[in-house]
Amino acid sequence: MIASARLNQGGPAVESFGGNGPTAAAIDSTTGAFALNIPPGVLCVTFTGSYPTGVAATNLTMLSTCEGGSFGTSNDTVVAASDTSITVQVFCWETSRP
Repeated sequence: MIASARLNQGGPAVESFGGNGPTAAAIDSTTGAFALNIPPGVLCVTFTGSYPTGVAATNLTMLSTCEGGSFGTSNDTVVAASDTSITVQVFCWETSRP
């Protein structure tokens, strides 16, 4: 695992982060759908630190979960990656049973 974070949509804020490489993680309000004012269901976070040389958005796999209500659904994407930063976008929404 290169990087991980627990995000809070209410702030929005990074509650905690970890992994093999990040020295910091912060909400990125200038990237992706977040910059287009689509929150609260969308958050972008940028991890800064030291990552393998040659890392790219196309060779990273991302996993996400969403907690909220009875059923939380999430989708995610790696927006950009380099040997010093990785920016990801997480979409989170609540669904209900009919």
